[in-house]
Amino acid sequence: MQLGQSATDVSLPAKLPWWLTAVIVVALLGAGLFVAGDVVLWSVSVVPQSLLLWLIIPAMLLLPGLALLRLGWFDSLAFSERWPLAVGISCVVPPLLLLFSEILGIRWNSWLCWGYLAIALLMVLWPFHQPTTWRSRVAALQPTTTDMVLLLMCGVALMVQSYNVRDLVVGSFGDSYHHTMIAQLLVDNGGLFSSWQPYAPLTTFTYHYGYHSNVAWLHWLTNVPVTQSIIIIGQVQTALTIPLIYLLTRRLVGNERAALWAALLAGFISLMPSYYVNWGRYTQLAGHTVLIATAVTWMALLHTALERPLRRTVLIGLSVLAGIMTSGMALTHYRVTVFVVCFVGTYGLYLLLAKVRSWSALWPMIGVSVVVNVITIVTLLPWLIRWREGSMLRVGAALASTNVGTGEFNNLPSLDNLLSLFASPFLFVCAFLGVGVLIWQRCGRGLVLVGWAALVWVVANPYLIGLNGAGIISNFAVILAIYLVLAPLGGVAIAAISSSMLSTVHAAHLNRSVQMIAGTVLLLWGVSEQQQVVDPQFQLFTQADAAAMKWIVEETPPDATFFVNSFGAYGNSIQAGSDGGWWLWFMTDRKSNLPPILHGMEAAEQPGYQSMVHEHNEAINQHSIDSPEAVSALHTGGYTYLYDGPADTSPNGETINPEMLAQSDLYDSVYDQDGVTIWRIR
Repeated sequence: MQLGQSATDVSLPAKLPWWLTAVIVVALLGAGLFVAGDVVLWSVSVVPQSLLLWLIIPAMLLLPGLALLRLGWFDSLAFSERWPLAVGISCVVPPLLLLFSEILGIRWNSWLCWGYLAIALLMVLWPFHQPTTWRSRVAALQPTTTDMVLLLMCGVALMVQSYNVRDLVVGSFGDSYHHTMIAQLLVDNGGLFSSWQPYAPLTTFTYHYGYHSNVAWLHWLTNVPVTQSIIIIGQVQTALTIPLIYLLTRRLVGNERAALWAALLAGFISLMPSYYVNWGRYTQLAGHTVLIATAVTWMALLHTALERPLRRTVLIGLSVLAGIMTSGMALTHYRVTVFVVCFVGTYGLYLLLAKVRSWSALWPMIGVSVVVNVITIVTLLPWLIRWREGSMLRVGAALASTNVGTGEFNNLPSLDNLLSLFASPFLFVCAFLGVGVLIWQRCGRGLVLVGWAALVWVVANPYLIGLNGAGIISNFAVILAIYLVLAPLGGVAIAAISSSMLSTVHAAHLNRSVQMIAGTVLLLWGVSEQQQVVDPQFQLFTQADAAAMKWIVEETPPDATFFVNSFGAYGNSIQAGSDGGWWLWFMTDRKSNLPPILHGMEAAEQPGYQSMVHEHNEAINQHSIDSPEAVSALHTGGYTYLYDGPADTSPNGETINPEMLAQSDLYDSVYDQDGVTIWRIR
């Protein structure tokens, strides 16, 4: 029996009859062409051109994790669990390497990244004094039916997600701007940095960077531009939600069929996380990728600590691995790290109630927890020292001492919005039934999901129990992660219902066939819905903006300064962009009035920069753009051009109005193409 699994684990047969496999494949291909013919044809035309890219990405996301599992996870682990776990582990290695490379003065490049993968491959295949040969170890990695199903679902999801973003020039919405800038600065500096020049006058970097480091790694390995690497890694991690949800469900409920159904629900029925593409919410997606691997590692560690006699070698390996994962989790996403803490606390409480019968059994759990926390703090010490430089601690302290998060910007979505966007009624119903099944089966470990969700909700809204700090964990961040709970619970319900309905079917292969057909129908329904995920209204930067940026580089002097559209965000505390002009500073190396939104979190070359940016923009935005007062304010700010893009996400309308400007004698039109207008200020 594997660590963290029940003795009643229900597994699929290792192999299917060849004829049944052939029928399923043909049916999938035929139905897939009918439902998503455009996706299939596009994929067939694109994959051969980028074959090397799609070979490098699996190596990057599997080899480091498989190597660390070999070094730190000494118990048996099914391959269908090993490779999803390896994905999550692989994602924390680049940020940790960048952290310690900064201390050692090492700057990363393509050669070092290829060397890193070569070392990981060697660690996976090297004998390490084991009696098995490398051929037998490779043979042990041969996929089972479960692996093939997971890989098939991953492949379909990746095809759909890649097709959806095929026309994106850069990532969508506001978050993509600073994510792209951070990744580019990592590439430019060969690692961590402090100065944001030449893209912004900021002087500290304290933002989580796990996702960005993986983007930089992909660029170094493939030479794909950072603007596209951001999008590619996002779609890959969206598809990898499927095996990771499978892993989480399998470890919690011990039912392989439930885990596969959960994976299908997360990958195709739930709009989250695939909808993240519209918001550029990739760092939270990366956090969820690491969250599951971290949670599974902690589960195995705490279970091992309860075993008698204690297996010290196994405990040491898992403790080090848990320390690595927890450290990497903190560098990947701060808020999601709190989700992990809530999960470990909830799971620890479950073990305390269900497994611990004496104080002597409790001490090893406490001991390994202390060891992991010490490893984590020591590992993160260089980064914690960095935190003092920016404004992160100041902002966190302000949130912790108040309940600013009870304001309008932290409101919950309406019920209609919740059911149409964040989770469908079908998913909620399945999850509700899943809770009932777990209660009926007395599966306390599976009910950890419910306790975890409740604890996260209280932590996000501490005023419910009389505490301050609302807003540190936003309700939006919590709702975005709801699929992590709903999909596993829904998988439990579907598995239980299907098993009950098919209990009279004595032929195992017929039972499997019915479930395969049902799964295929559900998958194809999901594929048809997933093709509609990308919403053009969130695309700030368009092809027209890209053409205009090229013109700016070629036709304007390097010291040209642009005023672009902006509006007050987050309670009017900072300035954000409403169209492609926000990208101008990054794309053209010409200064503008609008830095990345993280100017509210980092220190700048000028004291009080956040307030200065806000006041400076408001001084211009308060006037009609065709008024002499606006021109006077623009001259005072040193601006020589205006830029207006085709997008408009401003809640109150944009300041730069081309129709007004065309009637004004205060500006000269110098560019007007496909919705982009550029005006010289007289």
